[in-house]
Amino acid sequence: MIRDLDQRDESSDIEADLCIIGAGAAGITLARALRNSGLQVIVLEGGGLEIEADSQEIYEGEIVGLDYLPIDTTRLRYFGGSTNHWSGRCMMLDPIDFQARPWIPNSGWPIDREDLRPYYEPAQAIVELDYRLEHNEFWEHFDVDPPGFDPTKLIKTTDQRSPPTRFGEVYRQDLEAAEDVTIWLHANVVDIGTTDEANHVHDVTVRSFKGQQAKVKAKAFVLACGALENARLLLANRRTEPHGFGNRHDVVGRYFSDHAHMLIGDIITADPVTLLDAARRQFQGGSEFLPRFALPDSLQEDLGVTNSACWLVNELEDSEGMNAAIDLVERMRGVDGAPPFASSALRVMANLDEVAIAAWQRFIQGRKTVQNVTYVGLFGCTDPVPNPDSRVLLDAKEVDMFGMPRAVLDWRMTELDHVSMRRLAEVMGAELARTGLGRLKLHDWFLEEPADDWMMRFHESPEAKRFSYLDWISNHNIGTTRMADDPKQGVVDANCKMHYVDNFWIAGSSVFSTSGSAQPTLSIVALALRLADHLKEQLA
Repeated sequence: MIRDLDQRDESSDIEADLCIIGAGAAGITLARALRNSGLQVIVLEGGGLEIEADSQEIYEGEIVGLDYLPIDTTRLRYFGGSTNHWSGRCMMLDPIDFQARPWIPNSGWPIDREDLRPYYEPAQAIVELDYRLEHNEFWEHFDVDPPGFDPTKLIKTTDQRSPPTRFGEVYRQDLEAAEDVTIWLHANVVDIGTTDEANHVHDVTVRSFKGQQAKVKAKAFVLACGALENARLLLANRRTEPHGFGNRHDVVGRYFSDHAHMLIGDIITADPVTLLDAARRQFQGGSEFLPRFALPDSLQEDLGVTNSACWLVNELEDSEGMNAAIDLVERMRGVDGAPPFASSALRVMANLDEVAIAAWQRFIQGRKTVQNVTYVGLFGCTDPVPNPDSRVLLDAKEVDMFGMPRAVLDWRMTELDHVSMRRLAEVMGAELARTGLGRLKLHDWFLEEPADDWMMRFHESPEAKRFSYLDWISNHNIGTTRMADDPKQGVVDANCKMHYVDNFWIAGSSVFSTSGSAQPTLSIVALALRLADHLKEQLA
C-alpha cells in the first residue's frame, strides 16, 4: 500500500521487519523481490508521486571539483527516483571490471561477475529488455558484416536500451496492491538511531515538509538513496560516531566516480556509408542496440589501462523528408520526445520523392545507411580509476530545510583516465587505417600533456558542444559507500552489509567498487535482487 506521512495523525511508532530508505531502482526492486517473503517491509520516500519543488530543493549542493551539472538536476527526488529521467541504456559489467588489477589502484570487488550472473537475466526483465544479446551476438543477429578489426586489438561490445522503464510508474500498482509492503511518501530521514557502540540501528526518524514526524523501527534497514544522498545521510549522522555513521575509517563519501563522455577525434573516410553500416545503431521491436569497441583484457594489462569504450557518431546532411521519416519511425517505436504522428506523416508526404529514393536505396539496393553523411567522429567513455580523493563532503555552513548539511561534490579524475582513453584511441586509429575504413584525427585538447584538469580542457573545447544529445557527464553517480572485504578500504562487505553494524545494508551504485564503462542501472537492479535473497536468509 502507499501512504503519506503528511496525512498521518497517529503518534505511535511505525514498525516493520525491514525498512528500505529510498524508492528508486534499487529500493523498488528490493521491495518487490521481498513480497510474500513473510517479512513486513516499509519503504521511505522523501518525495511524493510527482516531482515537487520542496523535495527537489533538498538535493541542492556545491560543486568544488571538476565542473558538474547542478546536483539537484542530476538526480530526481520522488517515487521512482532518477529512473524518472533515465535514458534506458543497459549493459552488464564485464568480468574484468570485478578483478583486482595491479596496474589500477584500488581496483577489485569482493565478488565476481559470476556472483551476479544469476541475477542479470531477471534484472533484464525488470528493465523491460525484450531482446537480450550477448556482446558478440550483435553483428550476426542483425546480419551485418562487422568491421574487420583484429580481435587481439579491439573487441566488440553492445549496449541496449529499455523503453526506458520508469520504475515509479511501471511498478506502482504492484506495490500499492502488496499487503506486506507499505510505501511512506514525504518521509525524509533526518536521523539514524543507533546503539552507543554504533553497531546496531534501532530506528530512523522521518519528517515531512509539513512538519509531521515519526520514528520508524525495524529489525533491519537498507539505505538506497543514490551515491550522493547515501553519503550525505551517513556523514551527517554524527551522534554516535564523530565523523559520520559507518565512517570510522574515513571511507564514506570517497571514490565518487562518473562516466565521462568525450568526442575524441574526427574520422576521415572516403566511404562513410560502409563504415557506418558496420557500426551503427540497430533497432528490433522497441529496443535499440549500439555497438561499442574496447580493448581485450590481455591488451589492457599489457598497456596498463582501464576498461574504457568507444563508438562512432555521425552527422547527416539536413534533410526535411528523411528527418520526418526518422521522427515517424521513432514515434511508432514509442521513443520519448518524438514529434506527433500526424505532423511527421504530413512532412513525409510533402517530401515524398526524397523519402522514396532513400527507401529504394535501403530496401532494393541494400544500402543500410542512405542519408548523406557529412561527418563521422569517435566518441569515448571512460572507465574511471577508483580515486579516494574524488568524494562527497558536507557543507560546513549551508543546511537544508530539515537542518541537514548540504552535499559538496569534489569530483576528480586521474592521469590514468586520460592515458587509458588515449591508448584506446590510438588502437582504434591504427585498426581503421589497417582495414582501409578511414583515418582518425585526434583533437588538439586530447593530445596535450595529461594533467588533473584534462577533462576541463575537453569541456571548454568546441568539440564538447558538437553533439548536444551526448552530454559529457553521464549522471552516473557511482561509489561513496564502496564494497570491500577490508573495512579500511570499503563501507560495506560482499553482501552489502555495513562493516561493524549487524543490521544495516546499502543498495545501489554507491556500493560499486569500480565503474567499468557500462551504464549502472542494470547492475543496480541485479545487486538489489541478490541482496533480496541474502535478506530473506538473514531475516527469516
